[in-house]
Amino acid sequence: MLNIGPPSDEIQRLLPVALLKEAEDNTIQGITRFQKLVFILQKGDLIDKSSLDENQEYEYEPHNYGPYSKELHDWLDRLSRKGIINKDSTSTSAGNQKEIFTLNKAEIDQEFDLSGLDDDFEDRVTATVDEFNHMSILELLDIVYDEYPEYAVNSNL
Repeated sequence: MLNIGPPSDEIQRLLPVALLKEAEDNTIQGITRFQKLVFILQKGDLIDKSSLDENQEYEYEPHNYGPYSKELHDWLDRLSRKGIINKDSTSTSAGNQKEIFTLNKAEIDQEFDLSGLDDDFEDRVTATVDEFNHMSILELLDIVYDEYPEYAVNSNL
């Protein structure tokens, strides 16, 4: 497997890849949604009440639309540059730009070994995608803001 750089912890590297692999059509619509799905998955509070170890988590800070991780954003950019994920941009009905993330299935097995993930982790990924990926972004933000109000302090909403 090719080492394509940070994040350093294997689980942390796999969080966004595992979410994309589980998502319908291997697609997550929007960077804000992607940020929140990883945040929810690593915190665990809304799924199974257990969080990942601190060294497995992306660091988040309050931002325009709740919890934001520059480290995750940079990691997604790196995965895109390497062709592991496809990142396309489209206009929303409101005229905003939205990034669409899709897993490149031809590249994933060459770059990441997902077979070593334990069943509990896979169940959490599935539960996170099933519960939150189909919500409107406003519903998702409401849930995150309600559960983690400290991340809503800089919100544009």
